[in-house]
Amino acid sequence: MSQRVPRYETLSLDLAHQIAAGRLPVGATLPPERQMAHDLGVSRSTVREALRRLEMRGLISRRQGAGTVVLRTAGSTYTMQLHSLETFSLYDLDETRLEILGLSAAEPEDVARLGLAQDGLAQDGAWFRCEMLRRHIATGRPAAYTHAFLRAEFRPIFDDPQIGAEPFYRIIRRMFGTDVRDATVEFFAATAPAGARRYFAPDLPATEVVPAIRLIRSFFEAGGRLCQRSETWHCGPSGAFRTEIRLPD
Repeated sequence: MSQRVPRYETLSLDLAHQIAAGRLPVGATLPPERQMAHDLGVSRSTVREALRRLEMRGLISRRQGAGTVVLRTAGSTYTMQLHSLETFSLYDLDETRLEILGLSAAEPEDVARLGLAQDGLAQDGAWFRCEMLRRHIATGRPAAYTHAFLRAEFRPIFDDPQIGAEPFYRIIRRMFGTDVRDATVEFFAATAPAGARRYFAPDLPATEVVPAIRLIRSFFEAGGRLCQRSETWHCGPSGAFRTEIRLPD
C-alpha cells in the first residue's frame, strides 16, 4: 500500500497555511477552479477535492456565481493520516451485520453538497446512493446509519455475494480491477438525519435533537479520481468506536 500523500491533500494543506498566514486574507476570493488547476499543473478534480476539504473545515465558502471566498483563518476539523485502508473498516464484521435498505440515483443536492461533481461526473446518473444500516448481531441494536455514494459503473457490486461481508472498495478492486489507492476520513459533530432517527430514536419527538458523530469517508483510485464517498452517523450512546492500529517498527 502506497504511503504517499495525495496531491489534493497537499494542496488543501498548502492553501490552509496560506489562509492562516494571511497571504489569503478573510474576504479574499480565490481564482476559479480551472485557473487554479492550470496555474498549479494539477487536474480540476484535485483542486475541487482540496477546496471541498477546506469548505468542510469552515475556512472557505463556495457559492455558484459568487466564487470561492475565504471565511476564517482557523477551522475546527482534526485531520488524522492513516496509512492502510484496512483501518477504515471500523467495524468487527463478526459482531455486526450490514442491511442494504435501498439503492437510488443520487440527488443533485447531495452531489453538490458532497463535492461529487468531479470532472466528467457532474451529469445526472453519474452517481447512485446506497442507504444502509449496520446492526450489532448479538442485540439487534443499530450501530451506524450510512449513505454511500458510488460511481454508476460500480452498481454491479451489489450483485456480489460478498456484499456486506467485505468493504466496498475491495469488491470494486476485485470486480473491476480499479486501483483504489487512497482514502480519507473526516469526523464532525452533528445531529441525526431523519433516516437515522427512525432506527436510533424512533419514539423520540421530532422536536428533540439526536446528537451524532458524522463520518465522511472518501476512496480514490490512482490519480485522485473519486470512487466512493460515504456519510455515516453514529447516534447517541452508540456514537463511540475504537480503532486499533499497528505502529511501524
